[in-house]
Amino acid sequence: YPLTGYRLVDVAHLFIYSFHMPVFILIAGYFSRRFPSSPGKVRRLIVGVCVPYLIFEAAYPFYASVLDDKRFIWSPLSPFALTWFLLALLMWRLSTPLWQQLRWPLPTAVAISLVAGTIRLPDQVVIRTLEFLPFFVAGLMLREEHFRWLRTRQARIGAVCVGAAGAVGAVLAE
Repeated sequence: YPLTGYRLVDVAHLFIYSFHMPVFILIAGYFSRRFPSSPGKVRRLIVGVCVPYLIFEAAYPFYASVLDDKRFIWSPLSPFALTWFLLALLMWRLSTPLWQQLRWPLPTAVAISLVAGTIRLPDQVVIRTLEFLPFFVAGLMLREEHFRWLRTRQARIGAVCVGAAGAVGAVLAE
């Protein structure tokens, strides 16, 4: 990265990386709450996620082959570092009706995530899908009243305190 090596940039990068995926996945879960499992919707989901996945899975190695004179190798079953999320999103969205039927979805998702951390899994997509599963399920459980609470003065003060603590932690970790 062209800006790495500058302490402030490295700290900002570390700080943002500490929470950006959980927040993004939580939001994806929130917007998946009303996902119906009808055949037409599932088909649209598969096309809407798989087509971009396949395009980017081909574009990244093509880009690398042009820039670095590497041989073009397209391997859609071994996702590029950035495209794992699309496959994980597909699996999470397809499992939405299951999570909505469970009595205790979040504790179940946390248990699955913790167990997944103790066993050897086949690849990074499966590992990341399971380790971030609780954030997706938490997003499924969010309601409008949770967002109303975020607009309160106490929540804003808490966010500033947590952000400041995270920034200090990033500086100390660097």
